[in-house]
Amino acid sequence: MKIRNIISPVSFVALAFTAAAASAGSLGGQLSDPPVTRPAPQFSWTGPYAGISAGVTRSKHRRNITETRQETRPYTKTDLYNDIQAAGGCASFEPVYQLTHQDGTEDPYQSACETIAEGTPDDTWNDWLIDDAEPVIIDEQEVAGTESYRRSQATWGLFAGYRHQFASNLVLGGELAYNKAGSLDSFEAKTQVGYALGRFLPYAAAGIDLTKSQAVYGVGLDYALTNRWLAGAEYTRADKTKADRINLKLGLRF
Repeated sequence: MKIRNIISPVSFVALAFTAAAASAGSLGGQLSDPPVTRPAPQFSWTGPYAGISAGVTRSKHRRNITETRQETRPYTKTDLYNDIQAAGGCASFEPVYQLTHQDGTEDPYQSACETIAEGTPDDTWNDWLIDDAEPVIIDEQEVAGTESYRRSQATWGLFAGYRHQFASNLVLGGELAYNKAGSLDSFEAKTQVGYALGRFLPYAAAGIDLTKSQAVYGVGLDYALTNRWLAGAEYTRADKTKADRINLKLGLRF
């Protein structure tokens, strides 16, 4: 009886200690497993893209500068004959005309309008001047030089390309573009070098205008609206024609 009374309290203490240890182990297991937070995936500019563009092209042109020069000469018998024929007869002309030789080597004479109208002109008719007639005024235009000017035209186009973003955030790409400004078409092949700043991509571009066989170069800035849609602006200058183009771009990444 005494042994049972001693064992019973000892067993109770052991059981209590075991239960407390198990409870502490359970709590310790819960505190040792904090929730895992995964970082959001980094945006990448790698991949193909295509889109449309619209803007303005300011091109350089040259034009001739013309000057008008007036000359006068006497009204001759040939001029009178031509005017009579153009009018269809002498109804609106004087019936008789006084004629004087321009060199004064022959005596003046009078001639009826009908006689002049029925005559046959030859080189000597240019030597006879019609008295009291208004001189013939001749307007002549001649090229005095050239001048350059710039003309702005609305532009629209299409583009497609591919870019690859490296671990250093350097972005290399190639792009084909078609642009139309007024009646002028251009097909361009360009390479791009840029640096990714998250969803912003500033870049420089250089290539060739296949239509006019001239170099083109410029800069641009794209922004990723979403993981697929992008918007941007680009400035391009042509080497030969000195045409400046500013385009707004809207594209889709694939």
